[in-house]
Amino acid sequence: VWVTEADLMTLEGSDHELGAVLADQVRRWWAASGREQDNPHDALAALMPFRPDLFRFEHCDVTVETEGAQAGRSISTACGQGQVALAVDVDVEQAQREILNRLAHHPSAQAAS
Repeated sequence: VWVTEADLMTLEGSDHELGAVLADQVRRWWAASGREQDNPHDALAALMPFRPDLFRFEHCDVTVETEGAQAGRSISTACGQGQVALAVDVDVEQAQREILNRLAHHPSAQAAS
């Protein structure tokens, strides 16, 4: 799932002022990091509880490296029989549409109309 310039233009034309602010902030991040698109991993994580039907999950065991050069790295094992449900796939087109729709049509803007 990627956010592109076309997506930012959609946000700018949304019915809520937050869209323009968000588009501006994303463009500033892109300018500072030399990017022209970005993966909205936080938005995907936030979408998961509301639209779990867009994701495919697999149960795995997960450990986190706590030392060395790989500290912070998550390692999954025993997939298919583990204790943690990991999202391993997503309906990219639907997830992207859902994220943009939720950002472009903020509930407070609809309540005010």
